[in-house]
Amino acid sequence: MMRRAALTLPIIFALSGCGSGGPPVSAGANPPPVHSTHVPAERSRERTNEGDGPLAGRDADALITLFGRPRLDRRDGAARVLQFAGRVCTLDAYLYSPRERAEQIVTHVDARRAGDGADMDADQCVAALRQR
Repeated sequence: MMRRAALTLPIIFALSGCGSGGPPVSAGANPPPVHSTHVPAERSRERTNEGDGPLAGRDADALITLFGRPRLDRRDGAARVLQFAGRVCTLDAYLYSPRERAEQIVTHVDARRAGDGADMDADQCVAALRQR
């Protein structure tokens, strides 16, 4: 009986850490934070207008042709950010190169109302900016 318990305990202790998803954490240590980058596709598109947004795939020249001179044109690392503002809204277009040495194109837009800065639909903002 004692021999069976002596063999069983190490196995129980070894298996007790299974399924924890990571290395054991010693008592008193803070576990590392868990970061999730998953955002449901429908919420992501609604909030950020990525991928199939109204300006996706256009280059800077096309945006300037549509809206005129940007209020802001800045480089931010690998990105170029163009900002267009009107009476109704402000639109920020983020341009990135899809591959090395390729022309930068719109991959993301943010739109917000001019009065209070609240998020708004990018399609509506694009339409408003084109009417000025």
